[in-house]
Amino acid sequence: MKTGWISLHRKVKDNWLWKDKPFSFGQAWITVLLECNHAEKKVNLGNYLYHVKRGESINSLDTWAKLFGWNKSKVRRFFDLLKSDSMIDTKPTHNTTHLTVINYSSYQDVEHKVDTKLTQSWHEVDTKLAPNNNDNNDNNDNNDILRAHESYRLICSRKPSSHEILQITQLVHDNGIEIILNAIKVCGDYKWDKISHLKKVISGEWPRKEKEKKTINESLII
Repeated sequence: MKTGWISLHRKVKDNWLWKDKPFSFGQAWITVLLECNHAEKKVNLGNYLYHVKRGESINSLDTWAKLFGWNKSKVRRFFDLLKSDSMIDTKPTHNTTHLTVINYSSYQDVEHKVDTKLTQSWHEVDTKLAPNNNDNNDNNDNNDILRAHESYRLICSRKPSSHEILQITQLVHDNGIEIILNAIKVCGDYKWDKISHLKKVISGEWPRKEKEKKTINESLII
């Protein structure tokens, strides 16, 4: 059985595929995880103040039914099924349903810590390296850097280290976003996922010499 993490952004709910309803049980369960709070907050609902902790939701059954594309009876049966497997707990409140995902941290904590560390690295590097022009230029530079980070993560077979993120940021500043994105695409095509590979593509050393090497090896075999 394969193990490990994938990053699933809450924006997945805006994708056209996610709007195809009714949901399967699997889609409904992922939606529960996406809808629950990732941090504690207070919510005013119907002039009643709720303290909603991490891993909890105060969506009503009507809201869940709309999200899943089901009727309320099916939502109740689904939640009863999850409760029977100790996946969630629910309790009726003043005018909604207070849902708690059991062991929510087992789904989020490791990824949350890694993403937080990377985000801090991005912020620190962007603050040091971004040019001090007007706010629009700063925003454009930061958006370019984030695009490069995300593109690089997509081709990696592992989680990029903080040091790699720093190097990506420097490469964007030194070469420009278009060159970096094109080089990352080439690396993805060749399944190269190291910064050293990316630098060779940027310099033009790869993939030309790799192709020449392959041609020489093939001629030797013949």
